[in-house]
Amino acid sequence: MLNTDKAICSSDQQLFTELTPEEGAVIEGGADLELYNGDKFRGRILATNKSRRNVGDTANDLTTSAIVKRGTWLLWTGANYTGTSRRVGVGRYPNLYFDIGLPNDSISSVQRVK
Repeated sequence: MLNTDKAICSSDQQLFTELTPEEGAVIEGGADLELYNGDKFRGRILATNKSRRNVGDTANDLTTSAIVKRGTWLLWTGANYTGTSRRVGVGRYPNLYFDIGLPNDSISSVQRVK
């Protein structure tokens, strides 16, 4: 039985953080696109459900493999949807160079098109 006479935590501790719908979906494994820095899906560096003009420092020019769970995406070699792109649909891409012809470690932005 819980003793309600004792404080469980001090009032200045934050027990919960409000998440955006995308963050919640990613935590639940619901990301539509996952990027990895190693081939064959080793080292996940980005999981997203929306377009990203810049994939950020953790994924920029580091992506070697990808999994598309839902939708159709353009993977771009430049930030802000510039450079060379390849369209990918639902599937597993263990090595982007061999699978779709993009150099490894070249993805800078991702754009959901469907």
